[in-house]
Parts: sequence; structure tokens; C-alpha cells
Amino acid sequence: MREMTRKALLETIAASSANLKVDTAAAIAYVCNDNTANPIVNLLPGFPTGTVKAVTAYPAIAEVTKVHLIGRTVEVIAAATRYAVSIGSNTKNYEGSAQLLSKYAYTSPTPLTTPAATALAQVNTALAAKINADTNTNDVTAHLVSKITVTGAAALAYATLLAAGFVKVGATIKQGTSWTGKVAYIDPTWAASASQVILVYDETGTYASGTAVTNSNDDAISTTAASTRVADQALAIIDNAGYFPANPHTRQGETAVITTGGFTTASSEVTRPAVYSQGVGSDMLKRVPIFAYGTQELVGNANGSGVGDATLQLNQLPVAGSFYRQVVIDVAHAPSDNVLTGYAGGEILRYNLWLKQDSITVNGTNNDALLASLVALI
Repeated sequence: MREMTRKALLETIAASSANLKVDTAAAIAYVCNDNTANPIVNLLPGFPTGTVKAVTAYPAIAEVTKVHLIGRTVEVIAAATRYAVSIGSNTKNYEGSAQLLSKYAYTSPTPLTTPAATALAQVNTALAAKINADTNTNDVTAHLVSKITVTGAAALAYATLLAAGFVKVGATIKQGTSWTGKVAYIDPTWAASASQVILVYDETGTYASGTAVTNSNDDAISTTAASTRVADQALAIIDNAGYFPANPHTRQGETAVITTGGFTTASSEVTRPAVYSQGVGSDMLKRVPIFAYGTQELVGNANGSGVGDATLQLNQLPVAGSFYRQVVIDVAHAPSDNVLTGYAGGEILRYNLWLKQDSITVNGTNNDALLASLVALI
């Protein structure tokens, strides 16, 4: 079954579902600028109302960059051991080949620098420097991570920590105005205990041992002060922003990070998965297609497969700073007799309608009403 896609965008959504025009006699529906306007402009080709199989909505989503943590569990460094990390994309490109992973390695000295925490910091610091010095082949930044140990009973349960903004990776925690850091990891088993650990990166200022840690709202994280901080005990490898289109390199989405020497498997994990943006006007503009002579599309996504917000009917353009909910209308279509595109069993015409949202989290009244009218066609 072949899928053929048509796409359009509604920057202004009319009240009372006026963007939907239904010819009841012919049983044909059209998405238009406004069915009360003169003239009416159809944004998408008409489709028989009795053939609508599904209407699915996808809200706008902001991009979230992946955070890969190496050292969530304590790594004990061995002497004369090669510690290595491979970074790159495992995704195959359009030619069917995958990007080669770049390897970064450091061999620990003999004898080891003491104490153990210092030896670990030495390995992490060396690897971070090598990763960040390579600006040609990777799309990540390595951040050194400190380990903060909170002593005494925790004042907040894990669910409360989450609601208060302590647990979310990337959230800022602080000590008054003298020190701030971003959360790399807090164990979900956090509870009243003699010792709880917070891993943080991107620290600024001077950490004061024995001073309480709070979130951006000054909510205290524990009944007693966060007592100790040990620097550079882990690595947070964070994707640079801009998954699609990949800039400046040929990144194929999120980056793979694999420990390939020295480190224990348990020390490497993703603490914040990658999220690709959806319906973000500024990102959609980056995907506006470029055509070669003969109308071959070079950039964009005309056929609707994979990630892409173009091509839009009537040469429409999204607006930077705006957000759009994607509504997908699947319509059954008779089998094609075109020998180049015909598939047994018929075809699906897929209509992608981008509806302007009030914000990235709020759809808006007219938006929801139009969606309901489209769903009613099923």
C-alpha cells in the first residue's frame, strides 16, 4: 500500500470550524481558508468523506538534546589501563552507509595518581578535553560532572523532588547566589537516608561544603545541608542543538556514545533521551525544500516519510516563533493504474495539516474545534 502525502498550514484558524468545507451532495470535504470567505481558497485537494480512515493529532514539541552519562556508578580506575569512548551516528544515510564512530582514549598512568577520586578525575578530564577539541567529526560537548553527597534524612520524597524541579536532567540547583549547577542525575530510589548523591555539571561559582542546596524556587532539598562535593567524577556527553537539519555536520539524528575500553558497562547510561522537534516554526523554516532543475527536491521531505515539515501546498511558509499541531488525515484511495507507482490493495492519501497553536503547550479553542470536526468525518 503506497502513501502519498499532501501538506498545508493554517496560520489563522477560523471559528466554528470554518476551515472545513463539506459538499454534502457530492460527499467531498475540503480544507480551506474560510468557508464564509469570498473567494474560498482550498488549501488541500478535496477527499471523499466516506473514505476517511483516521485522523491523528501530534502536538508541537521542542527539541531536547540527549544527555549520556558515563560514571553514574563509581568507576574505580586501574593503572596502565586504556579508557576509551566512541562517539558518532549509527544511523545509515541515504546511500546505505553509516558514519564511522570517532574514538577518544586515555591510558591511566603507573603508578596511579592518588587518592582514587583524583585518578578518576584525571581520566575524565583528559577524555573531555579530547572530545571537545574535536570540532570536525562529532556533534557533542563533554561536560565534567561533580558528585555532591547529601547527608542526613532527605526532606523531600522523589516524587516531590520531581515536582519541585530537582530531578529533571538539566534543571538548575543552587546555593544562594554563590554556586549553581545543572542536574545530570538523581537516583529515583532517593529516600530518607544517611547518604544521597546528586551528579551535576556546568557549575559556576564556589561550592560551600555544609551549605544546603536548593532549586530555582529556593525549595530545600534536604533537612540537613549538602555536605561534600568531589569534582570531575563523571562525564556528561551532551548533543549539540539542531538535530534536523544537522548543522554543521552530517549528523543523522541523536549521537551514539559507547564506552569501548576500560569503563564498566554499568557506568554508561542515557539520563535524558533525545527528542526531535515537531511543529516548531523556526525549525520548519530550516526544512523548506530546495529544488533542482526538473523539480527534483534536494532539501526537505516531499513524500512525507521520516522527519520533515515540507513541502506545503500553495508555497506556504511557517512563521519563526510560532508553533503548530500536526493533524494527519488518512484517506483510502482506489488502486493506481500507474505502472511506476501502483500498488496492489490501493493507496492511502495522507493529508498533513499544520494548525497554529497558541503556544507550545496550548492548542487554542479554534484549533480543537477544527480537529473535532475532522474527526467527525471518520
